[in-house]
Amino acid sequence: MAYFPFFVDIEGKRCLITGGGRVACRKALTLMDYGPDIIVVAPQVNPEMERLIKFSGSY
Repeated sequence: MAYFPFFVDIEGKRCLITGGGRVACRKALTLMDYGPDIIVVAPQVNPEMERLIKFSGSY
């Protein structure tokens, strides 16, 4: 399968992350640098994701 990279301005846009584990945490960390409004949907989150949520002020 070939993937096509593309560039989109996501600052101020909503980004949904499903899950609260290590992979979701890495995605959130990567996205945070680009200024989106990150929404995490998970039945529970790991301690690192919880710290990120508190750090971002969205908790």
